Amino acid sequence: WNERFIWKGQTGQDADGYVLFSSAKLGIRAMAMLLRHYVQYNGIITIHGLITRWSPGNSEEVLAYARYVKNRCGANLVGVSALLEAGQCIVTVMITYENGEQPYTASLIAAGIRLSHIQ
Repeated sequence: WNERFIWKGQTGQDADGYVLFSSAKLGIRAMAMLLRHYVQYNGIITIHGLITRWSPGNSEEVLAYARYVKNRCGANLVGVSALLEAGQCIVTVMITYENGEQPYTASLIAAGIRLSHIQ
């Protein structure tokens, strides 16, 4: 948690340092904003690059995570526009991977992503 930057709806952090939000929709908004930033401003053009930036760590874990997202959203997603167009799939699959299930409806995820375009 970076105390110099406060996300909309941020309520604190958990024991592992992950930011907590007042609603799932605002957490999804923050996730979508970060992912879009990685693609548009950090030169990331592949799912592997996106997952590596999002979840740095053990290379085997990152490879498994990236493979999971690629298999569900498209192994050939390369380039800024392709990643941005696949945003809802990527966000949905990443949430599923990290939770072991999908706790949110497609409409809630879409609403969070729509909010990510509003500063």
